[in-house]
Amino acid sequence: MSTGLNRTQYNKLAIKAEKTYNIELNMAEALRTNGAEFSVQTEAEPISERFFLPQADIITVSGPHHTFKTAAAEVVTGRSKDPRNGNIQRQFRIRGIELTEVGRWIRNAVERQTGRPFEDSLMDYSAGLDALIDAEQEKTMRGARIPQLVINPSNGDMSYKTEKPVMVEGRYSGFLGAKVSNELFGRGRKYAPKIERVLFYSSDPQALVKDAAERYLKDNPGSGLTLDELMEIEINRELKIVRKAQATWPKDIMGQDIYDPDMVTPDGKPVYTIKIDVAGKTPHQIFEEFFMGLLARQAIVQIKKSDFSDTEAGLEALHKIRSLSRCQGLIQQYHCNRYGEKTIDVYIGDYLNDQIPVCIEHAGNVKKRERQRFASSFNYGINFSQNGFPPNENSIQS
Repeated sequence: MSTGLNRTQYNKLAIKAEKTYNIELNMAEALRTNGAEFSVQTEAEPISERFFLPQADIITVSGPHHTFKTAAAEVVTGRSKDPRNGNIQRQFRIRGIELTEVGRWIRNAVERQTGRPFEDSLMDYSAGLDALIDAEQEKTMRGARIPQLVINPSNGDMSYKTEKPVMVEGRYSGFLGAKVSNELFGRGRKYAPKIERVLFYSSDPQALVKDAAERYLKDNPGSGLTLDELMEIEINRELKIVRKAQATWPKDIMGQDIYDPDMVTPDGKPVYTIKIDVAGKTPHQIFEEFFMGLLARQAIVQIKKSDFSDTEAGLEALHKIRSLSRCQGLIQQYHCNRYGEKTIDVYIGDYLNDQIPVCIEHAGNVKKRERQRFASSFNYGINFSQNGFPPNENSIQS
């Protein structure tokens, strides 16, 4: 029985070996508790042995300035250019996810609009620009996971394209994510995107601002500003952001501070699903807590080579998952389209008929569909397994 790639072909196609880290994760409830201790044990291991894939459609990253939220988002998406983050980035990188930094959108747009360098704390710019960027964020979140029809202009062929999951880093992105999520699920839309919302904050904001101001003055001794003056500028900047949000969405925010970890929606649901208190922590500790919070919430999953059979069928299953194959579960006649995290292997008698990628939610959905599809066509029994194992090993019987 041939299932496609043999070992030699697979090895040629596999990702080039590079060093990453084997992370043994403690999934205790404490991972979601502010101030909890996080234990990460690492050892060098080829990246082909394990990797991480998103299962959320959108991950928002919000918080005040100087909470390392941008650095954390860049590290886990593999976008950090800081050489000091090289090892951390290899340790925590998530494959197959895009990063949108709203601050860069604003900075670039303001510089085009004004023709002057962007001064974040001092410059006033068009309120219409802010509204446009907020609307674009909502559009991105609402459209996540929905296949888009693409027509080839040369021959008229039609196909569907699904965008990659997106991490949106911005001051209002968490609130907007909660708003979109509640609206879509409130309308009963089963195909609504999963939006994980992360807040970086400090339980000691005065110390956070002071540390940031001291670092700035150390790096810019000729700034002409005193420590107190710089701290006042920083505090007023954050206050301006909070008040602007309260004025823009009064019915949704209800006078709350958008950086309050206990902020709720109008119907009482938490705005933030992962809350990271950065007070007294090193950047590495903050990155660890962020990454492990995503794992604990199943916003991302760990894929291990040892979870796949060491056979041609297992190697092909691993190749499908590593190649970012999309889940083939159905929701309201649409394919799920999240990344598959394993394959459901369909056996007709002793014959391996198909290996179908599924996400963490849709193994049962796919098995039910396949039973119905083959029930009237074959006299042989239909068995299920996963990841290249035969039906009598690690199997799921029909």
